[in-house]
Order: sequence, then structure tokens, then C-alpha cells
Amino acid sequence: METFFKHQMPSRIDKRIERDQREAAQLKKWNAEIDARDLRQCRCCGKRSDPDVMGLTTRGHRAHIVYASAGGSNEPRNRMTLCATCHNAEHRDRLRFTADGGPYVGLDANGAMEFWNKDAAGVWFLTKREIAPHVVEKD
Repeated sequence: METFFKHQMPSRIDKRIERDQREAAQLKKWNAEIDARDLRQCRCCGKRSDPDVMGLTTRGHRAHIVYASAGGSNEPRNRMTLCATCHNAEHRDRLRFTADGGPYVGLDANGAMEFWNKDAAGVWFLTKREIAPHVVEKD
């Protein structure tokens, strides 16, 4: 029988470091999936939006559809690429995402994704309806 001494056992810090490394690797993989799916373009306006670039002109965001603070995950189905302008508009309640008239809960859901903007009078209007990433439904 093998004897383990305390100094041979992993500490709580060692376990935390290992978990953080696994989570970082998973997030990097998911970010690559999001970049491939969204073609590093804003899903709302189509502007080139690279989240890995520093600078305000092309800086993008891998934004949550359901906020992380509201229980949304970091999985690709709950995140999409937005340019800084569209991401700020979404946080200021001037841009919304829906699917078939209801709250949009993920990019794997059946139904089209709709992007709604608010005009100066505070009225919501449909700006874009996607039936697949970057495939816009024609009128």
C-alpha cells in the first residue's frame, strides 16, 4: 500500500489552477467556434469586427445573448459577434434580439433571429431577420 504525505497531495490552489486552465482552454475553443461561425463580422450590421484586435475601429465583442449575470453560459449558442457600436446599443436598450417574436435563447433554436432597433421616438422596428448566421431573409 502506497503512503501519501500531505506535501505530495495537490492543494486547493493547485486544483484551482488546474480548473482555471481547463476553463481557459474551453473558452478559447468556443471563441474559435464563434469566430468561424460569425466570420468575425458583426451579426447585426455586418461590419468587420475582430474581438482579438486592439483598437476602437475594428474591435468587436463576443456578446452574450442571455447575460452571464442572468445565468447565460459562455457556450457558442449563447454568444455572437457584435461590433462595439451594436454591443453598446444593446446594453443601452436600443437593440434587441428575438426569435419568432419571443425572447431569443440561443443560436441553436429553431426559427429566425431578428434584430430590433429603437428609433428616436422610442418605437421598436425590425432591422434584420436572419434564417442562419449571415443569411438574411429577403422581404
